[in-house]
Amino acid sequence: MSSAEVEYYAMVDAATRSFGIKNLAAEMGLNLKVVLHTDSSGAKSMASRRGAGRVRHIETKWLWLQAAVAEGLIKLEKVAGEDNPADLLTKYLSRDVILRHLARMSIEACLK
Repeated sequence: MSSAEVEYYAMVDAATRSFGIKNLAAEMGLNLKVVLHTDSSGAKSMASRRGAGRVRHIETKWLWLQAAVAEGLIKLEKVAGEDNPADLLTKYLSRDVILRHLARMSIEACLK
């Protein structure tokens, strides 16, 4: 499986959870928009097109994200890899980058 496919599956999971939050907010009278951010150009491309394309072994149940993007229910935005706080738990980062990501999430690091 390519890294773009893995990122695409993560986007589907995030979209599913986002719709759950959006529906909960709607019950409270709030109208939220779903915007997915990704640092993967390949995954963004997969979500923006229609059909499996070159991906041979994707199941059709995963392609609903493409329809949601095409209908405007989900907006996709590219985020630079160095600005992606999800990288905190997936790869080695320098101390400065870790502190920058934590600050963006309003988390204060207690350093000795």
